[in-house]
Amino acid sequence: MIHHHKTRRGMSLTEVLVALFVMALGMISILTLFPLGASKMAIALRNNRTSQTATQADGMMRLWWQREVVERPGNEDPMFYVMDNPNETRNGLNATPYAVPPGAGLTPIPTDSTQPSYPVMIDPIGFQARTGSDRFWVASNNFPRRTARALYGGSPTSPNLILAFGACSLLDDITFGENGLPDTTSATAAPNTITREGRYNWSAVVQRQNNNLRTTANLTILVFDRRPIGTAPANSETVIVAPTFNVGSQQLSISVTVGAEPPIRAGSWIMDGTRAGGIHNANFYRIKSIAEDSPTPGVWTLDLETPIKRPTGSPTMLSYQGQLYVLQNALYRLADVFERPQLQPSGYQFQTP
Repeated sequence: MIHHHKTRRGMSLTEVLVALFVMALGMISILTLFPLGASKMAIALRNNRTSQTATQADGMMRLWWQREVVERPGNEDPMFYVMDNPNETRNGLNATPYAVPPGAGLTPIPTDSTQPSYPVMIDPIGFQARTGSDRFWVASNNFPRRTARALYGGSPTSPNLILAFGACSLLDDITFGENGLPDTTSATAAPNTITREGRYNWSAVVQRQNNNLRTTANLTILVFDRRPIGTAPANSETVIVAPTFNVGSQQLSISVTVGAEPPIRAGSWIMDGTRAGGIHNANFYRIKSIAEDSPTPGVWTLDLETPIKRPTGSPTMLSYQGQLYVLQNALYRLADVFERPQLQPSGYQFQTP
């Protein structure tokens, strides 16, 4: 038999380089997935935590509403009276009034009126962190802020930080030490109690849709990420006066000052808290994108995820000038806003053990 021997050629340099190039592309693609996956996990974790916080806040507000409003006719929590009159000074505990400055042009709404009430922000942590008019009015403007009577430690003039922290921060946010055990040494907690970080905490906005339906109110939960406990950073709340709201539009133009731009970006939440001409708004919008210096220098055009709503209390108005509130700064953010089912009598009578 005749055997034909053929010499097998090796790979050429070109083939080696092509193989290396293809392999490098694959490795780069795989490595890219790690930071992308970490980013997605962080977003998912934050969304999960904010949802947990909102669920906790919803239950807490319904408990307060039932115990401090429904079951106490004639002696309701102060937030009940503030919805009628933002200048209300009763504190709900005794005759000592709140030192509340008068609101500009905010006239009381009759208890038998079918128009919406004033909205009020129930913000125990923000209330505790501030002093003066900033404590009682968001951004020292004409949107009222109060705490809950249940969080006073017995004195109507000294709200309790530990009670506010315990009630209004995520319960499942425990801080652990290096030994794997829950930390009990933090200054924000009472002695020998489990410490929680307090990264996620909340406030709520309540407003009666019809003021004559006294024990039924709309509820919106605001969840903050990294808002400090016990302190209020400078310029942590901003009000932008006189932007023009066009009902149905998804764009809003605001004037900004160079060097003092508002702390907003794509994904931020803003609040239309307009108080003018019978309007009692507490509408929240998420910003989809921002066009700076558009259409003119010093003007930002905000693209909103949802159209601008009809004004509360003046449903026939199609355009109005109002007040826009930014409830965050460079240190913390308003992470999410949840519109919840209305507050109503639960039918359950609280029983003291």
